[in-house]
Amino acid sequence: MSLSVSESVEPAVRVARGASYLLLQGIVINIMGVFYFVFATRLLPTVADFGRISTVNIFAVLVVSVGSLGLPTAATRFIAKYVASEQEGQARIVYQKVLRVGIGLSILSLSSVVLGSQVLSQLFLGSPDFGFLFQLAGLDVFFQLLALFPLGALQGVYRFREVAIINIASNVLQFAGAVYLLTIGLGLTGIMMGWIIGDALGTLLSLTAASRHFPMVGSGSLQDRGKISRFAVPVYGSTLITFASTYVDRFLVLFFAGASALGIYSPVLIIVGVLGLVSTGITGALVPQLTDLHARKGDIGLRDAARVSSRYFFILYLPFAIGLAVTAGPTIRLFAGERYGDGALPLAILAIGLGLTSASVVIGSSLLAVGNTRVLISASALGILADIAFAPLIFLSGVTGAALSRVALMTASLGCSWIILERKYPRSVDLAAFYKVLVCCLVEGGVVGAAEFALHDKYLLPLYIVLGFVGYLASLRILRVVNSGDVALLHRFVPSRLRFLVDIFGWLLSTR
Repeated sequence: MSLSVSESVEPAVRVARGASYLLLQGIVINIMGVFYFVFATRLLPTVADFGRISTVNIFAVLVVSVGSLGLPTAATRFIAKYVASEQEGQARIVYQKVLRVGIGLSILSLSSVVLGSQVLSQLFLGSPDFGFLFQLAGLDVFFQLLALFPLGALQGVYRFREVAIINIASNVLQFAGAVYLLTIGLGLTGIMMGWIIGDALGTLLSLTAASRHFPMVGSGSLQDRGKISRFAVPVYGSTLITFASTYVDRFLVLFFAGASALGIYSPVLIIVGVLGLVSTGITGALVPQLTDLHARKGDIGLRDAARVSSRYFFILYLPFAIGLAVTAGPTIRLFAGERYGDGALPLAILAIGLGLTSASVVIGSSLLAVGNTRVLISASALGILADIAFAPLIFLSGVTGAALSRVALMTASLGCSWIILERKYPRSVDLAAFYKVLVCCLVEGGVVGAAEFALHDKYLLPLYIVLGFVGYLASLRILRVVNSGDVALLHRFVPSRLRFLVDIFGWLLSTR
């Protein structure tokens, strides 16, 4: 059994490499998602059809989240534990037991969705006529859910590269297959078939890869059965809270405004997801750095590091958010098509909201670094309540109200986590830097707004981006937001192959 990892590779290096593989996976999958999105919004006959397929997708994610019971994450944790303590037999037994449960849960989910397809169609789409979509979704859920268990086991033995390759291959086939079947006229059925084919490939590859590390031979008793269950319960709760935090506004749009409104709102969230990719990559780099500094220098080291990190995060992230806000109209019309133009205002609202609550990324990373995940869960739960409280706005103003309720969620989550972080680590966020960068971003927005007013055309989006970037850099230089010490510090955090970008950045701002 090939469970051990090379002794010459330090754990921290393995984790760093793993994070880079998973970040690459996220980039590729997001690019493919945009590729699918551009074609789907144009090839589907109506906006309501895009809303219907978005609804089925959300439902599938819900069933997978509920059906997993937190066991894939538990498998990752306990397999890693047993491998580290050289109990490879126990690691193999964990995989066998969890996989058997996973097969049962996948079959149960498939049966439940298929048997209830007509009821689900009536409940979510207001008509039983789309029961066939939920029947296909049941098969897709089977493959998605089953794949989680071997993928979790592979992460437990640090096979991050294999996990990334499997997920990339699955998603490439999924999106490409869906687009191809759309182009030959299969409509919503074609999209579902593309998803099924891609997820079936992912399941097959993940089971094959896991079988090489965990051969299904022999059996035995599991030492920590009770501990695995107890570990899985809070993970499961966290998973459900995360799902609700991510998707609650979509369900509210569906039930308050219908599938057509969700068809407008879904492209907005897909475009905003690009900002999420930026913040995810920065979070992946921040957490290990903050964890290391907290271990070596204690609370003061964490506070100082978080404060410095917030400064750089604002410099890098805020211009993306404000830039997306001021180019919301051309962006959504260029990528989704003219009939999705009503999503421009919600897109601008969400982009501004993400920019103004951007400190949440550094605050969340700091709380993760000290292991205070309960605060993050509580903050997410409070955000969900805020979103629901503002839900009547959806009834009054449609997707614009949904965007405002989403901003309420982000604001409530930020406020809760920030208050708690400040109690123990005061002044962990550099607010002075935030205000300076915000002024620079307002200059950026003003330049782009003037250009759009003078000559408005969605095909001029690249020009607007260049003008905004130049305006932002000029204002950074005039206000002297970045100094030579900042560039020197960035050199330490950026990989050696990318340090030339830091040098160019410093040269543009004339830092000495």
